Amino acid sequence: GVLEHLAIKKGKDETLFDWDIHGWMLWTEKEKGLGRLVKKLCAAHLYQVGDWPAAAAGLDQYMGHTWPEYECFRDIIFWWKYFLCTDLNVFPATKDYIPMHAYLKWNVADEQNAFGSAPNRGKVFQLSALGKEHLMTTGQNWPHPANRPKPKATGLRWPSAAQASQYTKQPVRTEDDLLYMRSLPTFNETLRAADSEALLSFLTVPYIRTPLVLAFFTTADRVNCLFEPALQKILHAVILEPGRLLAPKRWGESPTTIPAVSTQELELVGTPYGQLLTELACAPSCICAYMAKLVELTLVLANSAMSQTVNLILFVARLAARVESSIALLMHHADGKLKSGGPLPGALPMTPQALAELRAGRKRLRKLFVEVDSWLDTWLEELHDLAQKAMQRAKDEEDEGDADDAQSMIDEYMRRCCNIHAHVLLMLRNISEDELEETHVSRLLCSLSFLSLHHTWNADHLDMPEPEIFEVYHHHRRGIVRWFERQQQHREYRRFNKCLQEVHSQFATIDSANAMDTAQFEWGAIGGDKHNAGRYCVVGPARSTAEKGDIVIAKSEDTAWVELNVQLMQVTVRGRHVTPLENDTAGDKDFQDVMRLGEGSQSSETVQCAALLTTNLVHLRELLSHPYRTTRWTDMPWTMLPYLGDYDRLYDIEDLEEHEAWIPELFEPVRLKFFTVPTVQKDILFFMREETHRDASMVVIAGVHPDCRGKIWKEVLVFRDLRMVQVFRIVGYGWQQYRTFEYTTDARYALAESQPSVQDRDEP
Repeated sequence: GVLEHLAIKKGKDETLFDWDIHGWMLWTEKEKGLGRLVKKLCAAHLYQVGDWPAAAAGLDQYMGHTWPEYECFRDIIFWWKYFLCTDLNVFPATKDYIPMHAYLKWNVADEQNAFGSAPNRGKVFQLSALGKEHLMTTGQNWPHPANRPKPKATGLRWPSAAQASQYTKQPVRTEDDLLYMRSLPTFNETLRAADSEALLSFLTVPYIRTPLVLAFFTTADRVNCLFEPALQKILHAVILEPGRLLAPKRWGESPTTIPAVSTQELELVGTPYGQLLTELACAPSCICAYMAKLVELTLVLANSAMSQTVNLILFVARLAARVESSIALLMHHADGKLKSGGPLPGALPMTPQALAELRAGRKRLRKLFVEVDSWLDTWLEELHDLAQKAMQRAKDEEDEGDADDAQSMIDEYMRRCCNIHAHVLLMLRNISEDELEETHVSRLLCSLSFLSLHHTWNADHLDMPEPEIFEVYHHHRRGIVRWFERQQQHREYRRFNKCLQEVHSQFATIDSANAMDTAQFEWGAIGGDKHNAGRYCVVGPARSTAEKGDIVIAKSEDTAWVELNVQLMQVTVRGRHVTPLENDTAGDKDFQDVMRLGEGSQSSETVQCAALLTTNLVHLRELLSHPYRTTRWTDMPWTMLPYLGDYDRLYDIEDLEEHEAWIPELFEPVRLKFFTVPTVQKDILFFMREETHRDASMVVIAGVHPDCRGKIWKEVLVFRDLRMVQVFRIVGYGWQQYRTFEYTTDARYALAESQPSVQDRDEP
């Protein structure tokens, strides 16, 4: 369909909305295709249309009434075309929109009125939506001629990193342009002038640049140059950018002069399916050898997980994995394994020798990927150890700032682990179903589970596009399910459980020092109909370590503690989706003591759980990595405090009876210290019962809440014989009220541990 569209666009007046070839100005007189469509529609109804742009914009109501679907199709096609504009300045600001903001309002106006400034060269379509009077204005220097769109001369929204002109002060078309330049870029002193000239000259010949640039970097002295991000972008673009497309009807043609000069011959300097596929189909040994050599050279630099060499090795690994994807595509095409799609006949002819070279090249790359995987595992283990040490430091440090720094480091380790797990998936992208083994299935599911539980999506934390991860998952999803089904059929008890137990171990975070031994649990398959294929759950404690045995089939209606759905790559606990544990629960001291976490660890990435119950009163969560449940009740508002009831006499020294004289003697120092201004914003009122027994050895005094008169907030117990005062606060948990100890004047008789100050004191 894309090839047919491009072929049609070379015809005259055949396509709608040809704004990309007219500077995105939306000229009405140059929109020949839309004009022809409107005129033909009206002619079919014998309607003589005079001003067709007005009819197309809906200003003439005849079009909308006669063909109600016309405006819908017109607006849909416009939005698709609008977002292809190569001038990013025409797009509105990023913010929250509602569907109503996208309703298009069409109009036909003079250029000067539509763009707010001269010149006025004719009529244009003016479209209002998304808060803009005209969608094609750039919003710069309003009103000014610069407010008009300025698409890139290359026709690309983002310039190619493989163009030499991106790195020089002057345009570069041929190698001669470089020879006459007085200075050349050194890429932050990474390349010498001679090396820079050689590299940029290779970029001027796009049809043969791939082997030249690969040969340039695959030397022991130049592989270190790839630490420079700009050079990484060049190598990435040279290998993976497809270049100019060669239309199918011109596959048999070739330029008659070298170099090609005319426009028609320049169009022939292209490829049917991109330069990489063409190189691999025609001369695979060169590309495969260079890629393998590049991987070998970078692996020599492998070091610690926190070193700078990690980014370089991951970059080369991504590049090699994507080259392997192209190799696998050509091999499957040659073997007839592509069920649908694939290159058209005659596009990528391959000889038996080229196919044999492809197989040998892929075999060599797969052997190197084993070494890459070993380094990835080493780095994951190192990051796990670093996270545990950081958590221990956060626990030992008394300074809150140091604890926050340790938590920031743990989050950084987590992001690095997620990035490495993404590369583990990419390394396994091209494993066929016939090649799937236990280690492959385990690594795929472990990395996918780790990312699904711990990665923050849409935050640009990975070195690869996130859709590429989903592509890898869907590529292997059916194969993984069928692998588990084979284990069930052959009664491979140990292999089945070992794989899922390793996946279970990924549910805990990297800073969990007391991670549970997942080998203690036994996994089974969820039975029932065919819709349950790919669903596995923990069925209880491990029964055996035998190699062979029947796999437990759980009932589909039972709610398992932990379930892994391979079809959806979804982990659930008690049938609930997994979410991060709330900060208030994760930061609670009791929770940290039970889980042995560092004090002050309140990162939402620390603990994963399932929300079993969420109401305005209570949050019930079940942890994923430990068989625990947490129940956290919301704080009870002060309006729910108990009423004063029998406490109807205001505490006042002057109103006390003679036999109550001992009460202020003990209580007044405490009241004046803690319950009067300026310690509190306003004095706290206290109430007593109407009568006090003459022989009473203890009296209860109730303090009311300052914002809610009539509700008991504090209860003060005054002991005559012990010469002591105790203060309790009324709190609520589970929406039940109880007293909690706050203060005493004599810690010897307190029922709660209370260490008094050992310094000299004149006040209680």
